[in-house]
Amino acid sequence: MMGHMANAMLAAKGEAIGVMPEGLFPHEVAHSGLTELIYTADLMERKRKMMELSDAFVIFPGGVGTLDEALEVITWKTIQRFKKPIVFFNWQGYWDPFWDMMKAYEAKNVFYPETMASFILVDDVDTLIKELSIISEGGHHD
Repeated sequence: MMGHMANAMLAAKGEAIGVMPEGLFPHEVAHSGLTELIYTADLMERKRKMMELSDAFVIFPGGVGTLDEALEVITWKTIQRFKKPIVFFNWQGYWDPFWDMMKAYEAKNVFYPETMASFILVDDVDTLIKELSIISEGGHHD
């Protein structure tokens, strides 16, 4: 999916920057047409670098690494390390179990009040584009 996103961004004359831990995934092949490819020492440095470079975070369906990265950006936003928008693309209800878990923990008062307000879920591409447009025009979902 990351390769498709990079290709779409490059086709639209945008930038596509890759951040990859050096040697961690020996069978992973970096996209050859990226605007820039940054190698990091490990996954922690990769997350830190991606958070530095990003203006917003769109969380697509993914595995445990995606979940780790999503929780990290929610945590950083909750403790006010940044105010960047976080949008989960809830394709075919993929993030519904995550949302239910987060709501259950919210009901138990486990989170700061800012936690649930730190991100939104969208169900379709049109809404995703609309939300990102609002954000880029200075609107707020932060």
